[in-house]
Amino acid sequence: MISPDTLNHLAQRLTQHELSEDPKDFWAHHLLHLTGNLHSTQTFGALYLLTHGLVKLVIVVGLLRREHWAYYVAFVFLGGFVVYQIYRLSYAPSAGLALLTAFDLFIIWLTWREFVRMRHARVRPTMR
Repeated sequence: MISPDTLNHLAQRLTQHELSEDPKDFWAHHLLHLTGNLHSTQTFGALYLLTHGLVKLVIVVGLLRREHWAYYVAFVFLGGFVVYQIYRLSYAPSAGLALLTAFDLFIIWLTWREFVRMRHARVRPTMR
């Protein structure tokens, strides 16, 4: 979705002012080092999986709290991950990525079922 060069350029722009004030800034240097090495498949894979996990954690917390917004966030982000993963699978097949994609599709299906059930419960309150 976003090329490593674009991320590196963005990091340079974000840290430019900080490094002009403090050329030894710890966080700015680490951010630049991280984005400068995004061409490495291992680094990109680690960042992708970390982002994937953090987004899922936010979604799970929202779904457990039955927050309505969490369902939409889940559909958008998980759908985006699945589209990207299918794109990656089309030119670099991998069993791990295929399993991750299948798992994400399963989670989307479960979330959809719960969303529909919750929506029906809202429309038809239980009669007492």
